[in-house]
Amino acid sequence: MLIKAMDSFHSFADWKAQSVQDGVEKLQKRKADYDRLRAEREDMKTKLNTCVTERVQRQEYKKEVGSCMQLLPSKFKLE
Repeated sequence: MLIKAMDSFHSFADWKAQSVQDGVEKLQKRKADYDRLRAEREDMKTKLNTCVTERVQRQEYKKEVGSCMQLLPSKFKLE
C-alpha cells in the first residue's frame, strides 16, 4: 500500500514537474515572439523616420533650388 502511494505521489510529482516545464517553455516562446515583434517595430520606426526625413529634405531642397533659380539673371532661366 505504501509503495502504491509513493508511486502515485511520484506520478503526480512528475506530471506537475512536466506541467511546470511546459508552462516555462510556453512563456519562453511568447517572450521570444514578443522580443522579435518589438525588434520589428523598432526597425519599422527607424525606416519610417528615415523616409519622413528624406521627404522633408527633398521638399527643402526644392524650395532652396526654387529660390536660387529666382536669383539667376533672366538669360540663365529656363523658359
